[in-house]
Amino acid sequence: MFINGTPHTVHIYKEEDCSLDSSSRKLILKEGAVAYFSIEAGTPLNAKTRVKELSDPCFPFLKGSLEFIEADPLPGEHDEIVIVSNLYRSALKELGISTQRVATVGGTVYADINNPRPVGCLYLSVG
Repeated sequence: MFINGTPHTVHIYKEEDCSLDSSSRKLILKEGAVAYFSIEAGTPLNAKTRVKELSDPCFPFLKGSLEFIEADPLPGEHDEIVIVSNLYRSALKELGISTQRVATVGGTVYADINNPRPVGCLYLSVG
């Protein structure tokens, strides 16, 4: 059902296993909480980009916007959901490729207030 197109295992937690830290506006995982669903790390899907060139001699460091020129093809069958990065999803959208089978993580969950590194999410957003 799921293919992970990222190099990270995706851990999905229940909202009641988290508390909202109002100062950082982050969901912090409660001690002892465990993911109720996990999807093993996979092979990352990539998109090729280029930066549009601007020619302003006064500001040579000023560049144009990033544009996508191609993206790895989506793996799997038509009924499988592929978890991807937001950057890869943006590439598909810009290139006019359907995102119907694409999911990104949402509701990022962090390890703890003193070490707020992402450890999972609350849900997957499809489309």
